[in-house]
Amino acid sequence: PFHPTLSSFFFFLLSSSLFVVVCLLFTVKKMMKIVGLLFLVLMGVVVCQDDFDYGGYGEDYEGYDDYGMYDDYGMDYGDYDDYEGEQEEAIPGVLSADEFSLPKLLATNVPVVVEFLDEPFYSNSETFKDIAAHFEERKDVLVVKTHTTGNDFVEKFSLVEGQQDQIVLFSNGKAIPVQAEETDEAISFIETMIDGDVYNINNLVKGFTSKSAEEQAKALGDVESYIASTENLSPLATKLAKFVKKVSAGGVAKLESEETRLENLLDNSANISADKVMEFRVRLYLLRSMQE
Repeated sequence: PFHPTLSSFFFFLLSSSLFVVVCLLFTVKKMMKIVGLLFLVLMGVVVCQDDFDYGGYGEDYEGYDDYGMYDDYGMDYGDYDDYEGEQEEAIPGVLSADEFSLPKLLATNVPVVVEFLDEPFYSNSETFKDIAAHFEERKDVLVVKTHTTGNDFVEKFSLVEGQQDQIVLFSNGKAIPVQAEETDEAISFIETMIDGDVYNINNLVKGFTSKSAEEQAKALGDVESYIASTENLSPLATKLAKFVKKVSAGGVAKLESEETRLENLLDNSANISADKVMEFRVRLYLLRSMQE
């Protein structure tokens, strides 16, 4: 069998040849010969052009519709929403910003931990699951998941469009990225940042060991001044201010030994109350912050 385009071309040649032969054998007016020849040429061009339009394969492949290259795939394999529903795993205690207004949540006085996810194909990060489980029973922290795609907060808080697993803490009027390689570090970071007073104390002593003696004395003085001048100081901040003063007096050796002690306590925290565990996490975070 011939290729459709070639067969059409041979058909055109054969028809033209027969017409010429007929014209030679029979006496016909010259004008009729010219008109007839032009007609055959025109028909041949139309036939060939019709095949070229479909890549020489005829109408079966027209627009790919018969083979479902576009529409049928969407129907047969489900749209993005169906696929997303299979991929996304519900996390207990986590609100969805698709159902609730994120601006309203962030307008509250309650800190909000948000995981910004890529859309539509994603799975929840293990770190976020553990964070959600940690705060599930608490009413003073909200945990929310939403998408970076098309979200107004992407530009406002300098998030990365389309980047997966961006965990951000909204607290004290600030958007604070939760950058931690391990879950424990992430939880400790969040625990530290959700208390505004603790957040401020942490900033005052950050990098303490790398400062000069004069700068260290100033940092400790700033902490004492903050404690004395702040009304309605949180109980946790009061404890931590005393803790910072105590461990800083022992120098780097004291900071390192206390860090090791807290790590051991947290590794064996089964019989320690949740409040104490939280306090130990914050202490540990402060110690590490002081040694940056």
